Amino acid sequence: MIQNLKKDVRVKTLYKWAGAKNRMIKKYENINAFPDSFVNYHEPFFGAGAVYTKYWNKGDGKECYINDSNRFVMGIYRAIQGNVFDFVNSAKELQEEYLSSPKVTKEMKSSTEYQVTRDRMFVCKRRGYLTWEEIYNTKYRGRESFYYKVRDRFRQEDYSDTPSVKMVQSASDIYFLINTCFNGVWQDSSRSHFSTPVGLMNQASKFVNEENILEWHNALSKTKISDGDYKDTIENVGKGDFVFLDPPYRSGKDVTTHADYGTASDDVFQHEVIKFALECDQRAAKVMLANRDCGDDFFKKAFEEYPQFNIKYIDTNYTMGTARNKKDADGNKVKDTRGNIVKDKKITKAREVVIRNYE
Repeated sequence: MIQNLKKDVRVKTLYKWAGAKNRMIKKYENINAFPDSFVNYHEPFFGAGAVYTKYWNKGDGKECYINDSNRFVMGIYRAIQGNVFDFVNSAKELQEEYLSSPKVTKEMKSSTEYQVTRDRMFVCKRRGYLTWEEIYNTKYRGRESFYYKVRDRFRQEDYSDTPSVKMVQSASDIYFLINTCFNGVWQDSSRSHFSTPVGLMNQASKFVNEENILEWHNALSKTKISDGDYKDTIENVGKGDFVFLDPPYRSGKDVTTHADYGTASDDVFQHEVIKFALECDQRAAKVMLANRDCGDDFFKKAFEEYPQFNIKYIDTNYTMGTARNKKDADGNKVKDTRGNIVKDKKITKAREVVIRNYE
């Protein structure tokens, strides 16, 4: 049973994650979307676990079951659960080497010796292919080459059924990569898992929060972790439990999903998630399903034969892409009162749908 050992410490999500619910929690609370009470907590599509942290910080003492089909992400939580100090030390080593490296070396910017291929491996005109580790050990040593060096190591190793030392290495590698990649987006390619490019490399401060990781260890010590198909988690759902469903969002005619979680995100997949929600309802559990409304009443039609479910909508904004320099009507960069260049992110107005079988 979860017990918050430090009432003055609030656990926070471990990394930026596309689709994370950090900013949506307050909006959910404004419409009273969460149940007042429940027995155990279940989250079959865990991701960064923002809603999980809400209940941990509340100190309700609920037993939790968390799952995500991404075994590498869940490996982070397993390492924190079972080898927290080794994980922290490994993550700190990566952080220290990354922060002590230049963003991009002058030599790399001006080089005509190397060029970058689609899979981000440098080609040396004289020496043929070089790995990112080889590149990092040359005059091109920098944050970019270090990121891709770690990414190559992570992608090339098979960490399944390996000793704990490799599990910790894998977990700290992907923890580092998610914290330094582009926009916290997980992308897979046909050739390998995790093909997300490096981010802006602007980190000036530490991103390994040891106190927060230790607090996660307190929570996870009594949490059941799995990395299988979300459908298999139904066996743990009981009467009075709360099941929070936050699957990969639906893509509509005019709406696309940028993140790739290795799942089919078409309407067939969404209908399967709806069927899972109905199965939880049959077990007398409290169910909350969050998704994107694409303006075609897809979810309203899907639940119209189930009056025990109610539907509410929330206006929100989605921010995706790299922040660009904001410019005025004359094309000049806009600066604030301190002389800093103002960034202008692409913001898209959207509407989320929240479906529950309780009031």
